Amino acid sequence: MARPDEISSTERLLSLIRTKGDHDTGVAPSPVAPSTKNAKKEKPPEWKQQANRGSRRKGLRIGVDIGEKDIKLVAVGLGLDRKPVLMNWAIMPMEPDIAKDGNNLTRFLKSALLGFGANRRKIELWGCISSANVETRAMRIPKVTAKQIPNAVLWAFRKEAAFDEKTDIFDYHVIGEILEENTPKLQVMASTAPKHEVDGLKQLFIKCGYPLSGISIVPFALQNLFRFGWLETNDKDVCALFIGRDWSRIAIFSKGNLVLSRDIKAGMKSLVQAVSEGIASLQDEISFQMLDMRDRAWEDTSDQRMQLDEDQSQQLLDNFINSADEATSSVLPEKDLFDMIRPALDRILRQVEMTFAHYNQHFSGQRVQRIYISGQISGQPLVSGYFNDQLGLEVEGVDPFVRSSLAEGVQAPGETQVRADFAPAAGLALSSMRLTPNFLYTYKDKSRKRTIRWFDSAVLVGFALIVLLLGGIYQFFDHQNSKKDKGVERLQSELDRFSPRLGQNLVLTLADQTVVQMKRLSVVSQRYMGLAVVNEIARITPAKVKLVSLTAEFDPPGGGAKKGKSRHVIVDGVVLGDRLTFDAVLAEYILKLGNSPMFQKPSIEKRTLENLDGKDVLRFAVRAKMI
Repeated sequence: MARPDEISSTERLLSLIRTKGDHDTGVAPSPVAPSTKNAKKEKPPEWKQQANRGSRRKGLRIGVDIGEKDIKLVAVGLGLDRKPVLMNWAIMPMEPDIAKDGNNLTRFLKSALLGFGANRRKIELWGCISSANVETRAMRIPKVTAKQIPNAVLWAFRKEAAFDEKTDIFDYHVIGEILEENTPKLQVMASTAPKHEVDGLKQLFIKCGYPLSGISIVPFALQNLFRFGWLETNDKDVCALFIGRDWSRIAIFSKGNLVLSRDIKAGMKSLVQAVSEGIASLQDEISFQMLDMRDRAWEDTSDQRMQLDEDQSQQLLDNFINSADEATSSVLPEKDLFDMIRPALDRILRQVEMTFAHYNQHFSGQRVQRIYISGQISGQPLVSGYFNDQLGLEVEGVDPFVRSSLAEGVQAPGETQVRADFAPAAGLALSSMRLTPNFLYTYKDKSRKRTIRWFDSAVLVGFALIVLLLGGIYQFFDHQNSKKDKGVERLQSELDRFSPRLGQNLVLTLADQTVVQMKRLSVVSQRYMGLAVVNEIARITPAKVKLVSLTAEFDPPGGGAKKGKSRHVIVDGVVLGDRLTFDAVLAEYILKLGNSPMFQKPSIEKRTLENLDGKDVLRFAVRAKMI
């Protein structure tokens, strides 16, 4: 016979099973411990106060995580040391009809963003789509030039996964350079996302009046948390395991970079189904215990196959997860519920181990040394302990706030599970156009921006060169003008020393005086012309030439029609010395007459050899015009 406490537990379980029929008949259900999670749907007072803090600063990035039951928002800004600082966070619970109706969701999201301060200037909004339909591949390609990287990545990705450019968005991000068998290669993370999902999320925020700056996925958001140190790696390879409602995700990070991500079709629904199947398997034992106690009420219904529906199984699982509630053990012992879900947990663990084996074989020789677990089940100590024992790794819950810097007046959420749920939003808030894969700003957009930036730089450089050239020309002509101005100033200063200043009357007066002076000089020159001729002839006549006579014909007195036509001089003389040098001496003498400023065009009129005092001499007569 079973112990009394076991019978009591069994009776309560039967009461829970029969609750299914009571809902249909209007009978009040048996008291079952309320789900702690469901009890938290209403926003706690601290969240209402928190939502108004820290959001007034400009230049924030806001991560928006739209879930099935709530919207989580995290705002991150830059501190004085230029490192990211948590500025604000908020969680907005949603009614079920809001998530199902697009118009209601748009209004609710707009209200949430407006209350969070997203309408301020210089604020970037980042959202995420489900990673279930996103293909990610960490690949190694040969080290090529920057222009060849897109084609190399595209063809390498096509070898591993097929995609249609009409329906999918392709993007890649270069992680860095590595050595593979002493050959340098580039490590690249490439991914594809469905266009309709990206466009749907994009249009949702546009309808709200708050366009998104970026759209990514949760694995890349976690990558941001690792890179900025909000989740610790200690330079080890770590795994992030998320157990969701319909599926789970296994992501492996090396040195803070996502290198492997895969989704598996096992999640909380599998655990709920395991609870339902476990309860059904206990019915034979319950039937035996109740017959042994001769419970006629059970005998009347023993032929009916009684099972828990999904909501009741979910309620039992919620109570198991929130095991701090005393009512949990009053329905079914915690250990029994854990035994029910252990096969489902084992299926997840097998997938994790297979992923680790694949990672060690194809990506790295290092073992994963830590695992971060997140999701509703992650807060159950029995589950985390079981994962620790089976995998032999450090198992931690995801907490993006434990190592983050907080702005003044901002406090992190107090509940462990709530802090873990904020990981996607916090990671999105740490995103950047340069480092975070963004399906709204792919490698093609970056290439176009680089081309535009290069063209703008070329235009700017060309404009700068033109400006420098024009500036040089301006400086040159300015220098020339400056020299001319200095010359004008110098001449002006010289002119200022003369007094009085020249004028028309003064010039006419000076001209008259000059004419008078010229006449006076002409009279004097006529008077001394003969003396000047004799003096010039004497100056140029050499020692070997002796003059016999000198005849000068001047203008007749009074001038007349023949003035200036009869002015010439006739030199009559003899050349002494050696007979062989007569011609040379005479030629030299004629040249001197021609070079004289008073004579021009000398010509020989007579040339004869004569005997003078018993010596041979050359007698000559030279005529020259007077100037």
